[in-house]
Amino acid sequence: MLAEWILALTTPAPPATRRLGLVHDTVALWARSRRQARAWAPHREQAQAAVLRVADQAPGEGLAVVLGAGWLLEVPLEALAARFQQVVLVDAVIPWPTRLAIRRAGPGVRVLETDLTGILGPLAASPATEPVVPDPALFPPIARAADLVVSANVLSQLAVAPRRWMERAGQDGAAQDRVARALIDAHLAALAQCSGAVCLITDFEREERATDGAGAASRVDLLFGARPGVEGTRWWWDLAPPGEEGRHLRVRHRVMGGRFLAEGGGRFLPEGPSDAALACAPVP
Repeated sequence: MLAEWILALTTPAPPATRRLGLVHDTVALWARSRRQARAWAPHREQAQAAVLRVADQAPGEGLAVVLGAGWLLEVPLEALAARFQQVVLVDAVIPWPTRLAIRRAGPGVRVLETDLTGILGPLAASPATEPVVPDPALFPPIARAADLVVSANVLSQLAVAPRRWMERAGQDGAAQDRVARALIDAHLAALAQCSGAVCLITDFEREERATDGAGAASRVDLLFGARPGVEGTRWWWDLAPPGEEGRHLRVRHRVMGGRFLAEGGGRFLPEGPSDAALACAPVP
């Protein structure tokens, strides 16, 4: 707890970002990633492999831009730094361990603190007003011309802090859902405008299952009905094994990763058990 408190206190962030709780969320993710390092390892391996497969399709080796870099959980930084002349890591919060990793990765890697939602400032100033989501999203200009753009498992997270802030201000669920879907659609629209190879890693479904056999599994759509087109693979992320969110509760997220298809649709390579088998797999 002391380490988390120190990290939260020392992590640089703009006032609106800190006020809406993104620093707290960033630190909480770090703490859980440490507790669940073994359980999360397969997810990280799958995600990073997907990034490298799309990197192989990049038209050049000049610039790679990673959106939602965060803790680099899904980002093979060393491999990208070795391949591209420049790598720019973009996120609303860039924690110190990531900044230190950048120094080790070499002079071609840098960070860019940016609000990928475009609404954190307006929400912080007027939390009771439904924000207008920029569409397409306001990506850094360098992203449009980059050889490789990676959306690193940020799509489902764009609305987490805004929804929480809107709820606290008394805005109803319908308004929260509208903003959530608008943020997702705007992000995908901006990805479609990028001229290089685009890799999309995103979780899209949450499954909660009791390990004691009490009741059926429940599932939640993390993308509010959006289904981006991806050519790649899908897998389960063992997000919260029993004991993390509840003694007899297991939480998994379904993840897709691969080349983003602006025209929609999806083509997924067979990898391990079939989707149907995974969905019905018993909980150990």
